[in-house]
Amino acid sequence: MKKLWNTLLKTIKKGFFSHYDLYFYKELIPNYFFGLVFFTFLIMLNEVFFLAKYYFEYNVPINQVMVLLLNLIPFLLSFSIPFAVLPGYLLTMGRFSMDSEVIALKSCGISALRIIRPGLVIGVIIGIFAFFFKDRVEMPANMNYLQLKAKIMSQKPAVELMENQFLELGGFKLNFSRMEQEGDWQVLYDIHLIDISGRRTIEAEKGRIFSDPEDPEHYILKFMNGSISEVNTSIGDDGKKEQHFFVASFKYLAINRFVQLPQEFYNKSPDTMSIDELKEDIAERSKGIWESIAQQEVIKKNHQKTIDDAWKNYEKDIKNETNKTVIESKKKQVELLEQGIKQNIIQVDKVIDSYMKGLPSFQMMKFQEKYAMPVTSFVFAFICLSFGLFKVRSGRNEGLEISLLIMIFFYGFKVFIDDLVTKQTLSSLGVWIPNLIFLSIGIYMFSRKIRE
Repeated sequence: MKKLWNTLLKTIKKGFFSHYDLYFYKELIPNYFFGLVFFTFLIMLNEVFFLAKYYFEYNVPINQVMVLLLNLIPFLLSFSIPFAVLPGYLLTMGRFSMDSEVIALKSCGISALRIIRPGLVIGVIIGIFAFFFKDRVEMPANMNYLQLKAKIMSQKPAVELMENQFLELGGFKLNFSRMEQEGDWQVLYDIHLIDISGRRTIEAEKGRIFSDPEDPEHYILKFMNGSISEVNTSIGDDGKKEQHFFVASFKYLAINRFVQLPQEFYNKSPDTMSIDELKEDIAERSKGIWESIAQQEVIKKNHQKTIDDAWKNYEKDIKNETNKTVIESKKKQVELLEQGIKQNIIQVDKVIDSYMKGLPSFQMMKFQEKYAMPVTSFVFAFICLSFGLFKVRSGRNEGLEISLLIMIFFYGFKVFIDDLVTKQTLSSLGVWIPNLIFLSIGIYMFSRKIRE
C-alpha cells in the first residue's frame, strides 16, 4: 500500500508539480490576481456610483452603505473570477512568447498540450472554486444585499426627509417646514400630517420619525405641542348619518404605523437561491405541467400510430386487389383519415406549446447559469492558452485590451442569448451556447497549432 501511495505521489508530482509546472504557476497566479482586481474594480465602478447616491442624496448612514458594498462584492466576484482568466492567461502567454520560451519548449520536443497543461489545471481549479463560491458565498450575500436594500427603500420617508414637501409613510401624508439636527436626531418643525383613511389631521410644533430596528415594517411617529382634528360618523336617532368634528390638543402624541416592505425583503429570487433551493423552486413551479405535456405527447403518439396502422391496413387490403378504382378509393379514404388526424396533431402541438410557456423559463435559465458561468473559467483558459501558442508578443496594455474586447463580446452575446431563453425562443440549455462557441474557437486554434 505504501509503495502504491509513493508511486501515486511521484506521478502527481511529475505530472503537475514539475519544475516547468511550478514555473508556469509562479508566472500565472500573480497575473490572474491582477486581472481579478482589475475586473472587480471595473465592474464595481458602476455599482459604487449608485451606492454613493444613497449616502449623498438619500442620507443613508455610511455604515449601511458599506454593508451594502460588502454584500455586493461576492456578486461582482462571481463575474470577475471567470473573466479574470482572460488578462491573467493572456499576460502569461504573452510574456512567454515575448521571451521566446514557447519556441524553446517546442524545440526541446515538448508538445503543445504539455505546454498548456498547467494552465488547464489552474483553469479547472478556478472553475471548481467559482462553482462553490457562487453557490455557498454569493447566494447568501445576494439575499443580505437585497434585504438591506429593501429595508433602506422602506425607510425612504425617514431618509429622504425634505422640507415643504409631502412625504408618504404607510398611508400618511407628512409635511414640515424645516428640519434641524439636534445631536444624533433629526427634529422636524411645524408638522402637518394628513390621514385620509382615518379622516384626521395632526398639527404639531415639532416631532421625530423612528424606525424600529427589530421590525423594519414598524415606524413610530412622536409629536410635541400640537392638535388633532378628526371627523367621526355616527347614526342619529332618526336613522340618518351624522358627522361630528372633534378637535383636541396634546403635549405628547405617539403613533405606531406599519408599512409594507418591497417583495425583495420577503421572497427569494433565483439569484439568492442555492442550487438545491432553485431546483425545488423549479419543481414546485413546474408541478403538473410536465405531466400534462407527457399526456399530450401520448395522445400525439397514438394519433401517429393510428395513421401508421391505417397505411399498413391499406397495404394489406390492396395486396391481392387488381381493381384500380377500388385501390384509388381506399387510398383516398386513408389520405382523408390522415389529413384529419394531422389536424388533431397540430392542435395537440399547440396545447403542448401553451404548457411549455407555463414553465418557469427564467428560473430554469438561472439554474443552468449556475453551472455555465464556472465552466466559463475553463473555456477562457483554453482559448487564451491556444491563442498564446501562436507568436503573440503582448505587454500588459495589449493583454488588457484583448481581454476587454473578448469580455465585452462574450458578455454581450450572453445577454442576447439570455433574452432569447427568457422569451422561450431557446430552451434553458441555450445559456451554454456562448461557452460552446468560444470552446470551439479554442479547439480550432489549438488543432491548427498541432498541425504545424
